Amino acid sequence: MEVWKPSSKPITYEEWLERGSAMDRLVIHFWAKWNNVDKQADEALQQALQASSKSIEARCFDTDECPDTFDWLRSDLKLVTLPTVIGFSKGTVLGRVIALQGAQAYQEAFADWFA
Repeated sequence: MEVWKPSSKPITYEEWLERGSAMDRLVIHFWAKWNNVDKQADEALQQALQASSKSIEARCFDTDECPDTFDWLRSDLKLVTLPTVIGFSKGTVLGRVIALQGAQAYQEAFADWFA
């Protein structure tokens, strides 16, 4: 049986280190296979991305796949719960949408982050 994964292209920690500071409008959906609400969060996120007038790159990061990134996730990104979507510009955290939210919450965050 195939495990569900978010619609966005995955990003690895290594790719983040190499390219994160160059990405202007980036959102990363942090998720885990065990979290049943990630699918709903992904659907809302995709709706918000389609409704956005801005070009936003969306990626996903499976927190279970990379146990060696714990310090980055918890200390640097302040990730405390899943799902979480974090907006970045040139490697800087612009904000977070935490827990299951509807498309409207993501649209409002995008408008704020990428104004």
